[in-house]
Amino acid sequence: MGDRDTFVIEAKPANGPAEKLYFDTESGLLLKRDYERVTFDEGIVLFEVTFEDYRGVDGVKVPFVIRRKTPDYTLTYRFSEVKLNVPVDDAKFQRLPK
Repeated sequence: MGDRDTFVIEAKPANGPAEKLYFDTESGLLLKRDYERVTFDEGIVLFEVTFEDYRGVDGVKVPFVIRRKTPDYTLTYRFSEVKLNVPVDDAKFQRLPK
């Protein structure tokens, strides 16, 4: 990928299509994931997800930029801060009244 050598792994679940995972040969970090999903409206849709700008967070490498591409659109997620194992108030998971 680009100027990086990668290992490409094809993973096949028990049900559904295989997906490809691209790992940097030097760092071992996941750089890209290719997979497809079937939708009622569009049929088979190909997804490409790239993981960039890895930074250390509490001793774990985390991508701070994630891009999700389909033939119709691209979504880019950019994180300015990532926290791991932060307590979350149970009230945040309660259903809102209709």
